[in-house]
Amino acid sequence: MSAVHAKRRFPGTVMAAPAATGWRARLDASFVARGPRTVPARRAHEGPLRLQRMLYPEGERVCHAIVVHPPGGVAGGDALDIAIAAQRGAHVLLTTPGAAKWYRSGGATACQRVRLDARDSAIIEWLPQESIVFDRAQARWTVAASAAGDAAIVGLDVVMLGRAARGERFAHGEIAMQARFARADRPAFVEQWRLAGDDARLTGPQGLGCAPCFGTLWALADPARLGPVLDAVRDALDGDGTAATLLPTGVLLVRAVGEGPEAVRRTLERAWSALRPRLLGVPASRPRIWST
Repeated sequence: MSAVHAKRRFPGTVMAAPAATGWRARLDASFVARGPRTVPARRAHEGPLRLQRMLYPEGERVCHAIVVHPPGGVAGGDALDIAIAAQRGAHVLLTTPGAAKWYRSGGATACQRVRLDARDSAIIEWLPQESIVFDRAQARWTVAASAAGDAAIVGLDVVMLGRAARGERFAHGEIAMQARFARADRPAFVEQWRLAGDDARLTGPQGLGCAPCFGTLWALADPARLGPVLDAVRDALDGDGTAATLLPTGVLLVRAVGEGPEAVRRTLERAWSALRPRLLGVPASRPRIWST
């Protein structure tokens, strides 16, 4: 889905570009079902973004792909643009080889835009590893997802504020996030938030309560399919610093906070393991790269 299409379907999704410095990178990939096998039909890229070779640890139906950003980190002025489409009957799981590091900035904003488009009977799982946001980073993220018919999209987002191993806190800088989901070309969920280094929500009980890490697992699908999933997901959570809810528009949200990305990821992975067989019809199978 191009930026033009994203803007038409999700007004306001395409956010302002950063200053004209830094890397410009784009990845545009589409997956199709050819018989029982999901394969890439298009893999276009510009700049330092790549899609590694396809893996099939679950058999031919589910294609595992790794999105690689060779620089390893995102600096002020960088702009990453990722567009993933799945055509009828395709099932693709995408992840990353490691944590994304968002470096401190001298003032320029680093941007990442992700667009996910699943057609009828298609499935996209967007499961990147965590983002580590350095003190004084200026980061802006956009996620736009669109599911048609009985398609389903599942996403994961884990954010660590500061480098805990160095005793670093997120005391300066800013993060801005925008999520826009749609089903059958109708808005299903819109969320926008900003966190500054001195934001009271970092420590307040109505915010993160001093937890430096937070994450969301989300699913976009037919509400009738998500209803039976909610109880199973709640049973998988430990109840401490977690919550799960289902919106009538067909969006399931699981939130978690904690002291570090490992704990938050474990919690959300438990929810994903409960969700996957019930919603997507396949058992939970962790990407191998998560264990390296």
